Amino acid sequence: MPDSGAGPGPRSRAADPAPAPFAPEFRALTTALLALITIVAFQEMAISTVMPTIAADLQAAGGYALAFSVMFTAQLLAIVLARAWIETRGPLSAMRLGQVFVVLGGLLAGLAPNLPVFLAGRVCTGLGGGFVIVAIYVTVGAVYPVRLRPKIFAWISAAWVLPSILGPLVAAGLAALWSWRLVFLLVVPAVGWILIALSRVGHLTTAAENPVAPDQGTLSERADPTAQASQASDAAAGAASTSPPAGRRAGSAGSAGSARSAARRAVVIAVLVAAGAGLFQWAGTRLVPPQPLPVAGLLIGLALLGATLPRLLPPGALALRRGLPSVIVARGLFTGAFNGSVAFVPLYLVSQRDLSQASAGLILALASIGWSLGAYLQGRERLADSGPALVVVGALCVTGGVGSFALLALTGAPTLLAVPAGALLGIGMGLGTTAQSVLMLALAPRAQHPAASSALMLSDTLGAALGISVTGTVYASLASSPGDVLFPAVWATSVAIGIVALLAARRVIAR
Repeated sequence: MPDSGAGPGPRSRAADPAPAPFAPEFRALTTALLALITIVAFQEMAISTVMPTIAADLQAAGGYALAFSVMFTAQLLAIVLARAWIETRGPLSAMRLGQVFVVLGGLLAGLAPNLPVFLAGRVCTGLGGGFVIVAIYVTVGAVYPVRLRPKIFAWISAAWVLPSILGPLVAAGLAALWSWRLVFLLVVPAVGWILIALSRVGHLTTAAENPVAPDQGTLSERADPTAQASQASDAAAGAASTSPPAGRRAGSAGSAGSARSAARRAVVIAVLVAAGAGLFQWAGTRLVPPQPLPVAGLLIGLALLGATLPRLLPPGALALRRGLPSVIVARGLFTGAFNGSVAFVPLYLVSQRDLSQASAGLILALASIGWSLGAYLQGRERLADSGPALVVVGALCVTGGVGSFALLALTGAPTLLAVPAGALLGIGMGLGTTAQSVLMLALAPRAQHPAASSALMLSDTLGAALGISVTGTVYASLASSPGDVLFPAVWATSVAIGIVALLAARRVIAR
C-alpha cells in the first residue's frame, strides 16, 4: 500500500527507536553517499602533495595557485546553481549531474597534456562537488528520519575528515609508485560504482524526488514559533497536490516559464557571487603597498558580494535574526575562523618553532581527529535535541583553540600547547558544524530544503575563502614584522571572527 504521506505523530515517533545509518534499509544508500563525499573531499585535499610534481610535468609553475582557486570558484558557482536545479528536477538528478562533472574532471586532469586542460578538469571537479554536496544534504532531509540525522551527519563529517588525514599520503604514494595522474583517473571507476549503487536504492530515493509531509514534533517547532504553521501549510499543500485543480494543466506552462526565469536569475547571481569572492581573494593579498588596481578589485568584490548575498541567504541572515538565518551565518563564521587560522599553523611551527613539516602536519592531523570526535559526540542519542547548545559549545571551542595559538605565539609558551589547541579547534568544528547541518534541516520546511542546503554550503565555502583572505591580508600587511607580532595578529583576527560566531550561535534558537 503506498505511503499516504501523513507521517506518524510525535508520540509514535518518539516511542520508536531510531534506526542506525547502516541498518539494512539504509545501508546501500548510506554507503553510496559516504563514498561520494569521500571522493569529492579526496579530490579537494589530496592535490596539495602532488601539485609540485604536476607543475613540473606540465611546466606550469606560474599557474600553481590556479589549480586551487579555480576549483573553489567553480564549486561556489555550482552550490548556487544546485538550488534551482534541485527545485525543478530533484536532488538525485543534481547528484547524477555532479557525478558526471566529477568523472569529467578526473579524466581531463588525469590525461591533461598541458595546464589549460588540467585547469578545465579542476573546474569540472569543482562544479561536480558543488552539485553533489547540496544534493546530499537535501537527500538526507528527505530520506532519513529526524532522529537519525545527527548520526548520518556525523558519518558525513568523518567522510570529509578522513581524506584530510590520509588523502595527501595516498596521493603522494600513488605519485611515487606510479604517476600523479592516477590521483585523478581512479575517480572514474569509483564514481561509476556509486552510480550503480544509487540506482539500486530507488525504493528509498523516490522520497527525495517528491514532496513529503514535514516531520512532526521536531526541534523546528521549539526553535521557531512559526514552524508549526509552516508545516501545517506544507501538509495542506501536499494534500491538495493529490487532487489537482482543473486549471492546473493550464498553469503548467506558466510554472515552467517561471522556473526557467528563476534558473536564469540563479545563473546570473551565481556568476556574480563567484566573481565577487574571486576579486576579494585576489585583491586581499595585494593591498600592501596600496595600488589602485587591487584596491579597486577589493571594493568591486565587496560590492558584488553585498549585492548578491542577501538574495542567497535567508531573510535577516546578515542581521543575525534568530533561527535558521543565524544557523546559516554561524556556519560561515565557523569555517572562516577555522580556515583563516589553520592555514598559518604549519608556517608558524616550521618557521618560528623549527619543527619539521611532518611534525607540523601531525598538529593538523590532531585537529582533523578532534573534528571527527566532535562530530561523533553530537551524534549520540542523548544529545539528539541539544543542537543549539552544541553550536554554542562548538563556537567556544573554536575561539578557544584559535586563542591558544595566539597565546602560544605571543608568550613563547612551550610548543606542546599546540597539541591541545589543535584538538580543541577540531572538536569545536565537529560539534558546531555538524549540529548546524542537523538544525538547518529541522528549521527549514521540507519544501525549502534545497534553498536552505544551498545557503548553508554557500556560507560554508564562502566563509572559508573569505576567512583565509582576511587573515592573509593581515599577514601580507605585517609580513616584515617579527614572528611574535605577526602571528598573534593573524590569529587575533580569527579570534574576532570566532567571537562573532559565538554571537550567532546564541541565536540559532528562537525564544
